Amino acid sequence: MELLETIKNKLVKKNLRAEFCLQSIRLRKMVTNVYQIIQLFEDGHDKIQGAYILDSHYTSSLAESILEKIGELVFDANVIMEKEGENLYRVYDQYQDRVQKTLLDLSKSVENREKLADSFEQEPEYQTLNTILNWWDQKNSDQIKTVKEVIALVFKHAAIKMNDIPKMLVKKTPVGFSSGKARHKVLIVNLNENETYTEEFSESNWECKPLSYLLSDVQSSEKLNPEKGSLDTISWLAAIEKNNLSLFLLEGITAPIHIEAFRENKTGLNMIFAFIDQKIASKFNSDTIFFKEQVGAGQILLFADSNLNHFESNLKKIGRIYLS
Repeated sequence: MELLETIKNKLVKKNLRAEFCLQSIRLRKMVTNVYQIIQLFEDGHDKIQGAYILDSHYTSSLAESILEKIGELVFDANVIMEKEGENLYRVYDQYQDRVQKTLLDLSKSVENREKLADSFEQEPEYQTLNTILNWWDQKNSDQIKTVKEVIALVFKHAAIKMNDIPKMLVKKTPVGFSSGKARHKVLIVNLNENETYTEEFSESNWECKPLSYLLSDVQSSEKLNPEKGSLDTISWLAAIEKNNLSLFLLEGITAPIHIEAFRENKTGLNMIFAFIDQKIASKFNSDTIFFKEQVGAGQILLFADSNLNHFESNLKKIGRIYLS
């Protein structure tokens, strides 16, 4: 019976890790997609304000690219949320209809144009591009959610849903470590290994750069002893891979806390997703924040920077604030 129970627990833990890895991958893709969506809007603003000669091809391509990224965002969120994410597809369908109508109107305006307008602001390409750029944060008469609202919505629900598995992982993983004060005990799970590490706790033992940055300024640490019931007081879970870190507050303050820190391979950007309480959010330098939105009692911050020093500095600050 004991052998069967051991095998069962290992299978459950393996499945939990696989599901957790899948959810983390999807969330990171969501962060990358949001960055790309914002880049599209910024490019549109550059074009409309500069000396660029607008044409219908650019305007159509921009609208279709935004729609594509919203679709990817909704798909990844739906993988995390399962049935709870079905409503997001309705939002995507609304944007699909909006894009089709916008581009059809543009095509008709260009086709029926007999002469150039008196100013470029009156040209259909300019007016259509201006309409598309307003999708970011301005509601139209159709009351469709703005792109900014869609992003906040998917991250809110995805972050809350992702808190379920870490709590189960803690119950199935019998080794932990404490960082700083006793109330900041952290369970560290290596997602690339079958078992959690059992070495003495030190920065060099963990082949995870984001974790090293996070803990580099933490005051002290010691190994927890599972036999003495210390796992009952664990309040944090850190799930790690070589270049990826997922950090969760399992219980405590009102707002859930969830950090994802990773390197995006295609762009080479170092990215951080932070769902944290509002008071803490105000302590971060806005230079590397590309998205910021209040969600309930918490705040979502998205960071992206090619400068590794900024990435390291932000993670050190998170570690000092929450784990020291």
